[in-house]
Amino acid sequence: MSQTNAQKLVGYFSDRLVSSMGRRRPFLLFGTPLLVVAYVSLWFPPTPAESPANTAYLICMYVFFGLVTATVTTPYQASIPEITTTPRQRFQLTAAGGIFAIFGHILAAFIGPLIVRSTLDGMS
Repeated sequence: MSQTNAQKLVGYFSDRLVSSMGRRRPFLLFGTPLLVVAYVSLWFPPTPAESPANTAYLICMYVFFGLVTATVTTPYQASIPEITTTPRQRFQLTAAGGIFAIFGHILAAFIGPLIVRSTLDGMS
């Protein structure tokens, strides 16, 4: 199942969910921990050396990560018109999210190599 199909499926269910927490919030609350697990799992293959098992694991975890990403991001994006009342507010909220995403990418670009370097130093 591709992420595009997963987005359609999650969108369908999040549009029709009846819950005391609302339509979108359960997907965000239950999907986010799974997203963290899926992301972390990508970086910890079952064997330390190259192997077919690692390849199969990576493929499975990548698909799982894509599905869980769709489970979180689709309801999040669908909630923007529901939590704002004007087009200006929607623009401001979306722009703020984009700005935070850019800062997150910049931060990851600087911190990521430091983490890798310290991890490699700890292994030697």
